[in-house]
Amino acid sequence: QFSSGIPIPLIDKFLSLQLGFGLELYDFRYVDYYFGVADTEVTAERPLYKGEKSWNRFISLNLVSKPLDVMSISLSLRYKNYGSSIKNSTTVRTSNEYGYAAMMVFNLF
Repeated sequence: QFSSGIPIPLIDKFLSLQLGFGLELYDFRYVDYYFGVADTEVTAERPLYKGEKSWNRFISLNLVSKPLDVMSISLSLRYKNYGSSIKNSTTVRTSNEYGYAAMMVFNLF
């Protein structure tokens, strides 16, 4: 995985926005296991499909607040676009993935 980000301070050290982007490489074993169709799973609507490696692109937006020195709160939004090896699988309905997460982290040491 290759990723990079751009932090944008909004309110001193208390609140920041981070824009991220990157590439992920899924090897053929991963793609074949999660998106492939084995010989025993073939049906009339689902033909045989062997996975190949896939380069996937993503962008993310993170809002990070640090109300205390030992605590941070973040909200993350992420969009991923799968490569053609995954898009061509008969088990995939869309080649886009959307995700979100909220986290609270305490640094005790």
